Parts: sequence; structure tokens; C-alpha cells
Amino acid sequence: MKELKEEKLKVLVFTAHPDDHFPCSGTMIKLRKAGMELYECLFTDGETSGMFKDGKFQENVNKEELKEVRSEEFKKATTVLGTKEVFLLHQPNNGIQRNYDLVLKVIELIRKVRPYIVLMHGSNDYHPDHRALHEIVVEALRAASIPKALELGERYRVPIALCFDGLYMTNSQLIMDVSDVENDKKEIVECYKSQIPQNTIGYKVDDAICTYRAYQRGFINYLEKSGAMAEAFSIPEKYPIAGDEILRFLLAQSQ
Repeated sequence: MKELKEEKLKVLVFTAHPDDHFPCSGTMIKLRKAGMELYECLFTDGETSGMFKDGKFQENVNKEELKEVRSEEFKKATTVLGTKEVFLLHQPNNGIQRNYDLVLKVIELIRKVRPYIVLMHGSNDYHPDHRALHEIVVEALRAASIPKALELGERYRVPIALCFDGLYMTNSQLIMDVSDVENDKKEIVECYKSQIPQNTIGYKVDDAICTYRAYQRGFINYLEKSGAMAEAFSIPEKYPIAGDEILRFLLAQSQ
């Protein structure tokens, strides 16, 4: 059991668009500060979304310009997060679809990184790209652990996979207090000025969700600061958590 205590545990985050890691960014930072390594897999370049510029959302946005803007915003945000490595899949924005080659890419990535925790969009998310990503990642999570496509690496079963909130919130089974990294979260959202400008409804909704989740969680007085901001996660219906792996980890830490 001691090998888990010595091992640098990893977190792999799958997102569809460059700003999609924001809803779980506080948890990512807390895990990194606890000693885990962060990895991210970004499916698209976000080239067909809206762009806020010169005080308003633009019409007839140039895809290449937007792609460059969003790429720079994402790089700034991953620097704040402390992400060790990013994997870019360059799938079409507003066009992610399940195909076998894409599933194989995700299987290969899971076996390469061998994360202890995977974070991803939920199955009930409002955006079709988010829902498609969820189905692809869950399929790959299951396939990565069985003797399938072994040329892509040694089989590996991710112990914990969780879905983070979108605008349609998850039916959460886990709520993480992130009040102590509130400033870090604000710094990340500030990276995405083309997407989440201050004082817009989108900015306020993101903040409101974190406030509501904090209310659900309640105040825990052993933390210096808690109860102001929280992030919620659900367990994928088709991919249960491996409780024995969590127990193995906890026992290893106590040795």
C-alpha cells in the first residue's frame, strides 16, 4: 500500500471548450495544492462561439481570430491552475460527435496519464458538445480497463470519475468547499474576457451556482474559511467509483 503514498497522483480533466474548466477550477486548484498533478484534455478550439469585444458581443466573428483569442485565454487560465500538460484534440466546435477513432484517442490518453481522478461534463448538460464529450469519455473509461486495443497501452481503471456542474446543475453526490481559493477562481474567470465579461448574466450565474452549492453544503467550522463558495459533482451513472481504491489510498496515507 505504500506505493500510493509515494506516487504522485494525477487528475485528468476533459472539457469541450476553452473556458469549460471554470466550474471545477476551485477543486482543481485544491487538488494541485494537495500535491496532485493536473492534466487537461481540450476537445475543441472554441472557434464558433460568441466573442465579447469593445464593450459588446460581436456579430460576424472571424473564426481564426476567435480561435487565437480563446487559445491565449486558455493558456493564461492553465497557468493559474498549474496544469502540467494539455492535450488538444481539435474537434469541431459545436460538432463533437462520437466516433471510434476519437474514443480510441481518449482510451490512449487515459492509459498514458493513468489518473486517479477524472473530471468531465455531465450527461444532462445544456450544450450538445458537453453531452457528447460525456458519452465519449465514459465509454473510453470503461474500455481503458478491459483487454481492448492493447496496442494503445496497458489497461488501466480510473478509480474516481466525476461530472462537474454546468448551467444545468448535476444531481450532485459530492460538494467541495472552495472558499479558500475564491481569489484563484476569480483570476481564472478574468482570463476569459471574450466569453464571461464582468457584470453580465453569465458571470453572475456562475457565481450564483457556487453560492447555492455552498448553501447546500453548509458551514464546517474546522475550516478557517468555509461556506461562501462550493463546487458540486455527480458520479457518472455508467461508471461507479472504485471504493476499494479510495480505501487503499487512505490506508496508504496512514502508514
